[in-house]
Amino acid sequence: MDYYAINKVLQQPDTSDIKLETLSVFSKLNSAEVYISNITHLIVSKSEVIVGTLDESPTDDNMDGYYLVKDTENKRKFYIYQKKTEVCRGYIYNSVDIKVVKYGFLEISHIRVEKEEGENQILLINSSNTSQCKVDKIQMGLNDQLIEEFKKTMGQGLLRNKSKKE
Repeated sequence: MDYYAINKVLQQPDTSDIKLETLSVFSKLNSAEVYISNITHLIVSKSEVIVGTLDESPTDDNMDGYYLVKDTENKRKFYIYQKKTEVCRGYIYNSVDIKVVKYGFLEISHIRVEKEEGENQILLINSSNTSQCKVDKIQMGLNDQLIEEFKKTMGQGLLRNKSKKE
């Protein structure tokens, strides 16, 4: 049986802390895509924020706030950006300081659950290729140990949920 989990990976810009969270799990890919397209609120930095969607990273023309930007190479990945404008007061003229910060990403992960000899086995299938994963590790500060811990947590959670249903 195939499942599609929506995972949120956040890194605080001022610290190196990384937070992994599974938002929801669906049995159909289309349902997971519809869920992400309908997201209007996310919890970022311990507060609930309103999220808009863009095709490219936020620019000067966009309003301040949080945005989901679809990755051009991996259609199952959405980056979370925050655009913030600060007015710097001057004696004659004011200036603006525009900051665009990448907080993390949402990704749809494919999870295959197969029954073999009465035991459930979990096989996690990464939705992106190896070179894309290396780029993400560098950009978001992820390391191999964190990814392995995430895979173990996902597998244990699915096994617990499966045993509760039976």
